[in-house]
Amino acid sequence: MKRTILLIVSCACIAATGLAAGDALTSGTNSAGAAGVTDETPGLPGRPLRTIVAAIVRNVMNFHNATPLSAAQKEQVAAILRNHWPEIRTQMQHARDARRAMAQAVDTAGPESPAAIDAAGKIGDAARDGALLNARIGSEIKPLLTPAQLSQMQAGILDVEATVDKTIAQ
Repeated sequence: MKRTILLIVSCACIAATGLAAGDALTSGTNSAGAAGVTDETPGLPGRPLRTIVAAIVRNVMNFHNATPLSAAQKEQVAAILRNHWPEIRTQMQHARDARRAMAQAVDTAGPESPAAIDAAGKIGDAARDGALLNARIGSEIKPLLTPAQLSQMQAGILDVEATVDKTIAQ
C-alpha cells in the first residue's frame, strides 16, 4: 500500500512539475519576464507539454484504478524493486552527475565547447543506461501481471504515444 501511494505521489509530483513548467511557458511572459510568450510561440511546449504529462498521469491512474495489483503482486514487485535498488540509486546518481557536469561545462566553456559536447555524451550514456535498467526491471515485472493488466498497460502506452505523435505533428 505504501509503495502504491508513493507511486501515485511521485507521478503527481512529476505531473505538477510538468504542469508548472507548461504554465510558466504559457503565462504570457518568458522566464526573464518578457511579454509575448504564449502557446502560439514557436518552439515552446506550453499546452502540448501539459497534454502529454496529463496523458501519462491519466493512464497511470486508470491502470491503478482499473486493474489494481493483488497483495501478492505488490509484494513481488516490491521485492524486485528492492533487489534492484542499488542499481537504481547508482543510475540516478550518474544521471544527476551528468546533468550537473553539463550545466557546469556550458556555464564555464559554452554550449559548443568540447567540454559541453563530452558532458552531453555522458547525459546520453546515462539515459541509455536508465532505459536498459528500466527494461531489465520491466522484464521481471511484466510476467507477474495478468492479461487484463498487460492489456490496460499497453492501451495506456498507445494513448501516450498517440498524444506525443499528435503534439509533434502540430
